Amino acid sequence: MSLTSTVRVLPLLILSSLTGYCAYLAVENLIDPSLVEAMGVDTENLLVARPNSAENTLSIVNTLVNSRSVDVIVVDSLFRLVWIERKLNVAALVPECELLGMIDSKSVDMQSQLMTQALRKIQHSLCLSQALVIFVNQVRMKSSKGFDEANEVTCGGNALKFYAAVRMRITRKELLHCQDKITGIGISIEIIKNKMAPALKKVDLEIEFGRGFRSEAEILAMALDHGIIIRKGGGYWIKRKFFKHKQEVECFLAENSDVTEELANWLKNQLFEREQKMGESAEHFSCS
Repeated sequence: MSLTSTVRVLPLLILSSLTGYCAYLAVENLIDPSLVEAMGVDTENLLVARPNSAENTLSIVNTLVNSRSVDVIVVDSLFRLVWIERKLNVAALVPECELLGMIDSKSVDMQSQLMTQALRKIQHSLCLSQALVIFVNQVRMKSSKGFDEANEVTCGGNALKFYAAVRMRITRKELLHCQDKITGIGISIEIIKNKMAPALKKVDLEIEFGRGFRSEAEILAMALDHGIIIRKGGGYWIKRKFFKHKQEVECFLAENSDVTEELANWLKNQLFEREQKMGESAEHFSCS
C-alpha cells in the first residue's frame, strides 16, 4: 500500500461512519472493493462512478450537491501527474478539450481555470445543501529548486486551497512491524487550514494494510496513562498475561477484539466523565 492509497483511507473512514447515501468518484479507477468492505462502508448506499474527463467529474459533483440526496461526495483523486519543468499538466482530471486536442503548451492553465470556475458553482450549491465534498489531492516538487515544503506545488492551481473549509496534509512516517512482518505504515495528519476550529493541529495514526486505521497503539498508550495496563518488569501486564515488547501487546489487542472493545469503552467513559466535570467547573467559576 503506497502513500497515495493510504490517503484514500481517511475518506473511507468518514464514509463508514455514515448511514446515508454517499458517492465516490474514482477518477483514477483505483478503488479497492475489499478495503471498502473491510472498513465497514455500506456498499448498498454507495454510488461509485468513473468519469472520463474533468468537466464530467465536476458536473457530477455539482449535480449531486444540488440533488440534496447525497451526504458525502469523494473525488479521488484530483490530479495524478504534473510535469512542472515543462509546465505541462497531465492529470486524472483531464479537461475534455485537452483530451480531444493536441498536446502542447497552450493547455498550461486550462485545469486551473476549470477548477476556479467549477468550484465557484460548487461552493454556491454547497451553501444551499448539507453535503460534504472531499477532494483527494497531491503535491509536486519544483525539480529545479530542491525538495522541501517551500518548493511544493498543489496540483490544479490555488482555487481548491481558497475554497476549502478544511485542508489536511498527510505524510508518511514509518513502517509498522508485527512478528518480523511489515503490516502497515504510520502517518502524520496535520490540519493546515480550518474555518470552523483552530488549525495547525497534528495527530499521528497507524494504518494496517487491507484493514484501514488501527487503534491498538492509541488504546495501549491511553491505557498505560490510566493504569489499566501496567508496565512492570521490562514488559506489559494485561489480563494477567505478560508481554515483553509493545508490538506483542498490539498484536494481542488486534487478535482479541473483545479485550480491545472493553478497554476502549472504559477509556471513553473516563474521558466523558472528565470532560463533564471540567464543564461543570467552568460553569461554576463563571457563575461565582
